Amino acid sequence: ISALLDWHPFKGSFRVSGGVLYNGNEIDADARSSATYEIGNTTYSASQVGKLTGEIDFNTIAPYAGIGWDTSFGKNKRFGLLADLGVMYQGSPEVDFTAHGPIATNQAFRNNLASEEKNIENEIDEYEYYPVISIGFAYRF
Repeated sequence: ISALLDWHPFKGSFRVSGGVLYNGNEIDADARSSATYEIGNTTYSASQVGKLTGEIDFNTIAPYAGIGWDTSFGKNKRFGLLADLGVMYQGSPEVDFTAHGPIATNQAFRNNLASEEKNIENEIDEYEYYPVISIGFAYRF
């Protein structure tokens, strides 16, 4: 889903686009160790942590800028080919881990888990910008 404005600076097929996109990018993870977990420089047994779930989320609404080509623009054509190349800004990732074992409520463990979340956020922070490529067909009634 998107809301975009197109500008055809040369009154032809070439266009510059800007607007917002719905960004559904996310990562879900489940970890089940049979041995140990290392979280925040501390080793925990699998029985202490239990199942570890994680999620990485980005902004749901993302600004977009791009360039494209629309062969049907300004002509009385019923069919056209569309192509776009752009980038959306999806913001800094937010990492969230949840442990489902008996240690999940321990404050020292929770602090280590928060530290691990922050470390991963810093490692993947370069993914704030996401490339967008699209190709399509147009039909006018």
